[in-house]
Amino acid sequence: MHRLRLATAVAGLALALTGAAQPCNLAPYPPSATVECDKSIMPPGATVTCTAGGFEPSGGGGGMVTVDVECPGGFHLTDEVEADSNGDATFTFTVPRDTRDGPCTVAFSSDGCVRVAAATLIVDSSLLVPPGGPQPPGEPLPRTGLELSRGLLIVLVVVLVGGGLLLLASRRRRRDDQDVASAD
Repeated sequence: MHRLRLATAVAGLALALTGAAQPCNLAPYPPSATVECDKSIMPPGATVTCTAGGFEPSGGGGGMVTVDVECPGGFHLTDEVEADSNGDATFTFTVPRDTRDGPCTVAFSSDGCVRVAAATLIVDSSLLVPPGGPQPPGEPLPRTGLELSRGLLIVLVVVLVGGGLLLLASRRRRRDDQDVASAD
């Protein structure tokens, strides 16, 4: 990050000294170049949209902004987007699912005005949503098909009690038949 800023500052100074830099009607970085992202902490696999402002507006030969994204685990993405008529550049990217936890840096730079704006986002795998979505608090667990319904449970109890009574009645009858046979 510091190398990027240093390299941009050196390049800007060289361009300004040689007269090759295009004049900008915007204040130099940091006051006007800003970055805002729709997520600051995200799980691997998340899609993030960042908008940087304060760049040379499109039209008149300006407006191209370079975007560099670096995340833990070696993910690096470089692309170029065009700033709109207000000098805002928007970039959307997806963090790979195999990205490790840690900081991601999203840097926007423009050669025309030698501006750099950056944001640091955090990748946190503990935010991964389990398959089927998150379980809302206070909600019962999902049905798996293995649980017994209340009606089936009542039928099961009646059958077991009825079977026990029939078994008891048949033993009593057998005992009574043995008593009658021994009395004869």
